[in-house]
Amino acid sequence: MSSLAVLDRAGPLPGPIGVPERLPLDAGDHVRFTFAMESCIGCHACEVACAEENSTPVGVAWRRVGEVEGGSFPETRRHNVSMGCNHCLEPACLIGCPTNAYIKADNGVVIHQESECVGCGYCTWTCPYEVPKFDPAKGVVSKCNLCQPRLEAGLDPACVNACPTRALGVERVDSDVWRGDHSGADAPGLPSASLTISTTRFLLPAALRDDVAGVDADQARPADPHWPLILLTLLSQVAVGVLCATTALALAARLGVAGVSDPGLAARSGLLGGLWASAAVGAAAMVASVFHLGRPGRAWKAMRNLRRSWLSREVALLSAFAGLAGVGALVASLVGAGTSLSLGLDAAGSLVGVAGLYASARLYRIPARPAWDSPRTIVSFMTTALAVGPLVVLVVLAALAGGDLTDGRGLTVGGLAGGGGLVGGGQILVGVAGVGVLVGLGCLGHLMSGVAGQPTRELRLTSRLLFGPMRFLVVARVTTGLAGLAGCAWVLLAPTAGPLGPSHLGEALTLAGILVLAGVSEMVGRYLFYVSVTSMTAARGWWGPR
Repeated sequence: MSSLAVLDRAGPLPGPIGVPERLPLDAGDHVRFTFAMESCIGCHACEVACAEENSTPVGVAWRRVGEVEGGSFPETRRHNVSMGCNHCLEPACLIGCPTNAYIKADNGVVIHQESECVGCGYCTWTCPYEVPKFDPAKGVVSKCNLCQPRLEAGLDPACVNACPTRALGVERVDSDVWRGDHSGADAPGLPSASLTISTTRFLLPAALRDDVAGVDADQARPADPHWPLILLTLLSQVAVGVLCATTALALAARLGVAGVSDPGLAARSGLLGGLWASAAVGAAAMVASVFHLGRPGRAWKAMRNLRRSWLSREVALLSAFAGLAGVGALVASLVGAGTSLSLGLDAAGSLVGVAGLYASARLYRIPARPAWDSPRTIVSFMTTALAVGPLVVLVVLAALAGGDLTDGRGLTVGGLAGGGGLVGGGQILVGVAGVGVLVGLGCLGHLMSGVAGQPTRELRLTSRLLFGPMRFLVVARVTTGLAGLAGCAWVLLAPTAGPLGPSHLGEALTLAGILVLAGVSEMVGRYLFYVSVTSMTAARGWWGPR
């Protein structure tokens, strides 16, 4: 008979010393785990029982036993922490899931529905305890469901049943009372329970030292770079930057802004090229995104949770942007770039694109990744569009219009003036790109200064990575960025558009070179963004999965 069944009949059960006393039946209807740290001997029977009960593959552990230690030799002490899903009152996995693959049962158990999962892995980021695990064989995430079938049959969860010292237990709790005071869910080696209001109740040793921490607390390991996401974020930001810059030039010409005149045939050809470039890069971004999914064929499900998930909003907005950019380029090909209809579509696409970039950055503002959880993330995503987009537009204009964009009218939309250097709109675009590069480097500096010397484990490990094994990438990011910034300054201040002027070819090659430098700098920066982040997690063991 299960402990819950006994609880229903007899009330509180006496137990060995160190085992948490069962709460009475009327404590509530939310079911949760209990764990007595002093009673755990680290036998890992709970891990084995969980794996056998749920047939989890090698490398996918729904329950894991970590180790915490404190003190200085010879006065040291080590304890074990058995961690499964905490079935939180405010589960970050459920709130952020774009497909609504998570549900909360009537008894409070957080259940993952494999059939609704697309394998994006976002829940593995948002959960501070890293409870959801990605199964590469199935291409989906899976997690502990507190052995719901066993509970319904009147049995204990497999891990509880297998524990030889009764360190693990299961009980009911009043969720409203627990929400008011959930300090019992805090334990060494675990993130703060307040992040998600974890329900697992820990009974800690009375003489537990204050300096106890996970044995892996100082192990800095680079994270997965997630190359499909690097391509998605960079390409989408470039695409939005290109469309915004092209639209701004065409609109300025139509409104007769000083320094920008109505373009001639050659310049209109260049603007059309900019629109098609934005559409092509935006489409490439969306194609790249599906390679991050374990089930690419079900990518459409990622827009199901628009009400709560920033990931759903990113997918919806960037998909709409790619569609508007493509339609805008097609319409411009038929009726001409800069016409009212074309401008309307391009302006709408630009607004949707900027909103998509905000959603894209906002989904990384998660407490479980402290280095990401900063306004700096939003600024850096936007500055990539500013740094690269205008340069792409100028290169396309130079290539398609042959550099001669004045059409005999002086200052024009293109901004290239017959080998005499950049003027008008061209100067503005280069200036915007320079500002974007500079602010992007400032974001890196802000990150490095912000994590240096921090006592917080996650920021301390990020600092160790950036100033340690990744310092050469940091130097590459700064060097290429400064070189691109110097190129922008040369173009703006020199009488010709760079050292390869004054010919049209020289101007075009100079702009292409600056574009390459800025692009490489942004690529290295985005790689660092992903690999240098350190996540919150439950303590691991010395020999456990890394």
